Amino acid sequence: MVIFLFLSGVYYWFDASYSQKIYPGVLIGDTVLSGKSLTQARNILNQKIDQLSQDGITFQCSEKEIKILPVINKSPTGDIVDILIDFDIEKTISQAMSTGRSDNLIQDMIDRSYMFLFTKPVDLVFQIEEEKIMSKIKTEFFPLEGIDAKYYVKDGKLLIQEDRVGKQIDYAQGLQELNYNLKQLNFSNIILADRGTKSPEITKADCVLMIEKAQEIVNLAPITLRYGGQAWPLTKEILADWIVLSKNKTNPVNPTLTIYLDKDKIYNYLKKEIEPKIDEPAKAAKFILQSGKLKEIKTSTAGLELNILLAIEALADLPNNHLKILNLSASRVLNEDIQINTDLGIKEKIGTATTKIIDSTEKRIYNIKQGSSIINGILIAPNEEFSLLKLLSPFDETNGYIKEMVIQDGVFKADYGGGLCQLSTTVFRAIIDAGLPVTERTNHSYWLHYYSPPGTDATIFEPKPDLKFINDTGQYILLNAQVNTDLDLTIDLWGAKDGRIVTKTEPVVYNVIYPGNNFIYTKALAPGVKNCTVYSYNGADVYFDYKVIYKDGTIKENRFSSHYIPHKGLCYVGY
Repeated sequence: MVIFLFLSGVYYWFDASYSQKIYPGVLIGDTVLSGKSLTQARNILNQKIDQLSQDGITFQCSEKEIKILPVINKSPTGDIVDILIDFDIEKTISQAMSTGRSDNLIQDMIDRSYMFLFTKPVDLVFQIEEEKIMSKIKTEFFPLEGIDAKYYVKDGKLLIQEDRVGKQIDYAQGLQELNYNLKQLNFSNIILADRGTKSPEITKADCVLMIEKAQEIVNLAPITLRYGGQAWPLTKEILADWIVLSKNKTNPVNPTLTIYLDKDKIYNYLKKEIEPKIDEPAKAAKFILQSGKLKEIKTSTAGLELNILLAIEALADLPNNHLKILNLSASRVLNEDIQINTDLGIKEKIGTATTKIIDSTEKRIYNIKQGSSIINGILIAPNEEFSLLKLLSPFDETNGYIKEMVIQDGVFKADYGGGLCQLSTTVFRAIIDAGLPVTERTNHSYWLHYYSPPGTDATIFEPKPDLKFINDTGQYILLNAQVNTDLDLTIDLWGAKDGRIVTKTEPVVYNVIYPGNNFIYTKALAPGVKNCTVYSYNGADVYFDYKVIYKDGTIKENRFSSHYIPHKGLCYVGY
């Protein structure tokens, strides 16, 4: 009885003292969140992650090191970024706040008593692009590694790249350590373990023994891959890169060598070079609302998918089955037709938004117009979850997009992706105007002036993030996207109003940080001349509240929070 009264007292004391605060004992790594409100906890975590965004995480091995930044800016204007580590602050602080708060009264009493005496760790929530990070660190530390000998072609001649004795670097453990550290909000340097000397499995002598068979494979070039009226030559260089030697060590004194073609490399080649030229997504019919009735302006079309597994098997068998021509095959992907009738219920405009693109570059404007034409006239079925990324991807020439300048590894290169975030931002604002439930939305990493007001933007990029919402109106929704002669982008959502009332507050901006610029002094510019190649972006937190009152009295409220990372600009100054 005494214990029960004690636990009851602790329970109600917790309720009274921490009604809007995180309970005692809750922490992430060494960062204490006890007694903090959601806003205070959010600020603490954002400050730490902002610092990480500036400093990065360093991987080290011997005398070499590489710095990994969670967000890599790929454009001078900041609207194209590569997110290697995506932190979910809202989910993290929600988990921290819910610790000790459940629907089980007895369990809560036990948990809160425990937390009063001991600590309760909570993990930082994040997603990490392990393949991209692995690729970056492997590229940097490749000169330290031991490598096998292999074949390559130069000036039409088959040659052998010599083997090399080097380090055996444990990249997998490094990534495990990174994941563990991030959960603890620990951004310390990571020392990649050296597992000792790595001697080559395949030596130059092995390659010499098998060079005649390798030459037979290389001499098959050119092999022509065909589909429809298209053709792609497999050159000697490509075939040599696919060749792999393996050693059977059943007899260690006299191991046997086997030559074959690497299916993983064949797959990667087909995915990158061939599949985008053949694959076509199934496209839904498109419509306009004319005189109160739907009119089909474009019929649905079936898609195509390369039968990539069949192609891989045929190419991998080249050493046994010599080919000069390989006819590729593709399967049709059908799309569900929508029958136009009076039951679709599209009567009036239920949401709209307009943004200006007049200050954009010609290529950015072109991509915005192209993206608009792709999504214009799309019908969204009742209860369907709409994905903007699914409609607009792939971000390449097959969808009619053109390249513009982006930053890759500090160098300006032409690539795709510019302008499509103007579409996602405008669609997001139209969704909000219509009072539809948003299921996925991510703000830009940087505070971009052309998406004013702040906190109302939405970014998309392949393979993520996406912009999604659910059509909960009970009727079809027609999406219209247009760019007029004044270069205004307008998104209209047409459907049937169901009596819902939508209100939203103006964005509240706080925690503003002014990072300034980094300066590099150079004689390449005249004295006093300044040339800024990367803009600086102020950091900030922004939120607005979104409330929908349905006809039956149901109320749904949501706060859309945005965190913008401060980012120093880069300016060259002549002296």
